[in-house]
This record gives sequence, structure tokens and C-alpha cells, in this order.
Amino acid sequence: ATLPQLSTGGVEICIGNRFSPHSLDQESVQRISVSAVTPEYATADHEVLFDDGEGAEGEDEMSIAKKKIKEGAVLIEKSVKKLQSSKRTGRKVVIVHCYAGQNRSAAIISAYAIRKRGWTPKHIKDYLRRQVKKQRNVTAVLQNKAFRKILGM
Repeated sequence: ATLPQLSTGGVEICIGNRFSPHSLDQESVQRISVSAVTPEYATADHEVLFDDGEGAEGEDEMSIAKKKIKEGAVLIEKSVKKLQSSKRTGRKVVIVHCYAGQNRSAAIISAYAIRKRGWTPKHIKDYLRRQVKKQRNVTAVLQNKAFRKILGM
């Protein structure tokens, strides 16, 4: 799902699942992936791997999840800047993805929106849910309670 309100300076920010980087490669776009799982049929540019591998962190794993979410937000910012400075023309995309594109990727994008773009937690949560439902027909975005607690939602 493309997130036009978060996209900036000619760089699209997108949220997706494990197949998204490969799909973008088929379109011949310049992309940088921030991957919370190893993507299917593609390479990851940056991996932010959560301990449980499923995005279902409990209370005891919150500090690790918090660190990974912040790490991912920083990688989005760096990736956007790198693509903005690229001399290549055409579509430029930062794809943030996890297994299903519902929890880990949404938490990372939310942290980026809150920390780097000044959005409120409610604004980004509502926006992500609308965009992902509209473009991918997925309604369970950010259902992970631990992630919502970390993000202050």
C-alpha cells in the first residue's frame, strides 16, 4: 500500500508483505527495502529482525521490540534521503515490509511518522488502517497490543 501523505521529496513510502520487494523489482523501480522478515524472491536492503519472528511480542520482549521499531524508523529516514539524492530518474520507493504487512512494518512506519514527521499516534494509526484497507483490503493493521503500547496508541 502506498502512503502518499508520508511520501516526501519524490520518494514513495509503502507498506507491504514479504512479497512486496519482489513485486517492485518486477516493475523496475528504484527501491530500498526495510525488512522485518527476509523477503520472498528478493534481497533485503536493511533487515530489522524481531526476536520471535512473528510480530507477537509480549510484555517481556517489549524493550527489544522498542529498540527494533526505533531502528527501523531511522532506516526509513536514511533510505528516503539516499533515494532523494540519487541521480537516477523514475519511481523511487522505500518499502517497509514484514510477513503480512500488518504489525511489525506498521509499527516501524508509525514510529517514523511520530518521531521524524511529527504525526500523532492516533493520526498515523487511523491513516495506516484506512490506506491498507483501501489498497490491500486488510483490516487487522496494528492489532499487536505490545506495539501499540510502545507507540502510545
